Amino acid sequence: MKKVLILIISIFISWNIAEAQEAYQQAASFNRLAKESFARVEKHSNRDSVTIFKAVVDGVEYSLKSDEFDRMPNRKGKVNSRFEEENRSRLAFLHPMLIDAGKYFCKNNRTLNEGMEALKLYLNARKSPLISDNIDESGVAAYYIAFYSLKAHDLQKADEYADIAMQYDETAQVAAEVKAQCMHSRMVTEEDSLRYLSVIRRLYSTDPTNETYFSWIMKFYQNPTRKFNIEDFIDKILEENSNSVVPWILKVRLQCMQNGGRKL
Repeated sequence: MKKVLILIISIFISWNIAEAQEAYQQAASFNRLAKESFARVEKHSNRDSVTIFKAVVDGVEYSLKSDEFDRMPNRKGKVNSRFEEENRSRLAFLHPMLIDAGKYFCKNNRTLNEGMEALKLYLNARKSPLISDNIDESGVAAYYIAFYSLKAHDLQKADEYADIAMQYDETAQVAAEVKAQCMHSRMVTEEDSLRYLSVIRRLYSTDPTNETYFSWIMKFYQNPTRKFNIEDFIDKILEENSNSVVPWILKVRLQCMQNGGRKL
């Protein structure tokens, strides 16, 4: 029995040693690939956008994989990161470039998926402790995923990422515009209409001279009903915001339209 126990323990220790060695080899291998990708970025700087941005994506993915294996404990249960500083340094440079890579690839239908994956990689990479010191532009990445998903008529994804982008001050309003367009395209019930109306009303209140917001309101009320008509809409805003200029601007613009565009 004792011999069997010793054999089991020996096998377990050998397995742990082999596993630790394998983790180190994987970390080293991905670190080498990340170095090569980073070198391609530096070599092709300002010359070949496709090559540069593909290398950016590869560099981030390889650096994250290297760090994943680098953080695995050795046979004594201790973590001895050997490539942390190299990976951190690369990611500090490459990670912000993922947004530019995503925008570049998304502009072409043939590379749209690559662009989306680059932007998603930006968001996923934010979970890494190596990127904790980088400026967080998650709102921007989420907005572009929402924007290009809307263009591709993927309303579910557009709505999902618009919600994320709305959590950040710098992208809250543009993300709300995407959200509003998703809601308009998916309106079925009266409750859907009320939610949509609430969103475009808030948007219009932020910028009453915005032609897009004004056109959305007019489009919503182009087929008025007893429940939904523009006059009641304006009157309600006036009741709730008697000191605000917003409903008066809307009222004047509506009267101008009804008078054939002539000034009052």
